[in-house]
Amino acid sequence: MEEETKKQFKLIASYESILTDLDSVQKWLKVIIRIQENDPDLKDSTVLSGLFIAILITYARCFTSGKREILQPEEIYNGLKGDPLGLHRYLIDMRNKHIAHSVNSFEQIQIGVFISDKKEIFALGKLHSKLIALSKKDFQQIFWLVSEAKKFVISERDLLQKELETKILGKKLEDVEINDLKEMGIKIPGPEDIAIPR
Repeated sequence: MEEETKKQFKLIASYESILTDLDSVQKWLKVIIRIQENDPDLKDSTVLSGLFIAILITYARCFTSGKREILQPEEIYNGLKGDPLGLHRYLIDMRNKHIAHSVNSFEQIQIGVFISDKKEIFALGKLHSKLIALSKKDFQQIFWLVSEAKKFVISERDLLQKELETKILGKKLEDVEINDLKEMGIKIPGPEDIAIPR
C-alpha cells in the first residue's frame, strides 16, 4: 500500500479518536449543567470538580501533541462569531496553569493563627480557595465550542474518507500486497504497557 494511503488511514483514525474525546466532553458538559440546575448550592462539589477536570484535560488532548494528529484551533474557530479562539485559549490555559500545574491564583491556600482575647495563639487555621467549575452559561459556551470542533472534524474525516474510498474501493490486490496487509485487531494493554508508546 502506498505511503500516502497509509497516512490517510492514520489521519482518519486520528479523527475518529478525536471525535470520541469531543463526544465525551459534550456528555460531561450535559451532566455538569444538569448538576448545576438541580443542585444550585453545589453540595456535590466533588463530582462537579471531577467532571470539570475531565472536560479540560480531554478537550486539550485534541489540540496537543501525541501519537495522533492534532487539531489547529485557528482552522476551526477563525471566522466564527464572538471570541471562540479566546475561549479556546482560556480552556487550554486553565488546563495547563490550574489543573495540570497549580501556578495561578485559581487555587490559593493560606495558613494563619487564631488569637484569643488575651492575645494568645490558640489554634492554627487555613483558608483554601479553589476554582472547581464555571457557570452554567460558561459551560453552555464550551458546549458550543466543542460542537464547532466536532463539525470541523466530521467534515474533514468525511472528505478524506470519500477520497480514500474513491482511490481504493474495487482495487484488485496481488497476493504479495494482501500478505503485506496487517490483520485488524486491538491488543488490550496491561499495566506493564503504561509507558510504552503505541
